[in-house]
Amino acid sequence: MLIGLLVISVSAMSGTEAVAGTCALRSSSGTCLIWSGSVEGDIVTDSQGGISQHPMIDFEIHPTGTGLISCGNSGKNRKTAPGVQIVTVNLTTDNFDFADTEAIQRSNVSNGVAAVTAFAFLSPDQLSALNVNCPNTGWTVEDGVPCDADIHIRLRNDMGTIDEVNYQCTLPSCGTLQWIEDEHRFERRQYECTLQP
Repeated sequence: MLIGLLVISVSAMSGTEAVAGTCALRSSSGTCLIWSGSVEGDIVTDSQGGISQHPMIDFEIHPTGTGLISCGNSGKNRKTAPGVQIVTVNLTTDNFDFADTEAIQRSNVSNGVAAVTAFAFLSPDQLSALNVNCPNTGWTVEDGVPCDADIHIRLRNDMGTIDEVNYQCTLPSCGTLQWIEDEHRFERRQYECTLQP
């Protein structure tokens, strides 16, 4: 009856939330977790049933406002040159959704609880479409992260949907999110999320 933990990121969660049948792992405030950097989801469930029915987690992020992109200057030999710039963009146009689907394997299950990590990124085509927002000609978008998003998590198997949950999430102080050059990603911060009915 429980789906899980998400990861999209910024700071500690605030507020409380009623117990949701789809949220197995919780923060101390009682809410599911979601993080940035790009969009990462640690999703836990005890409702997956038998592995033979191919249980899967769908992790979908639908931006509802602005987001950040990192623009890099491609140097010689396709190595990124110094000078990554962070740009604020509108991610609600042109269907800039982030998504991932993760199969639950036997190795993901311990004591009847399954835990998977989902990583939702923009596709190469979506990143290319955002290149026009980079401040310099020839620079390309390396990654993106939404500041505000509707998050949908669905647990399903061969028989159909088992459980699903929806959140409205905001990344606090989104404009201060840093790019970590050594790791080639945005920093990991926790979103503040509200469970939707």
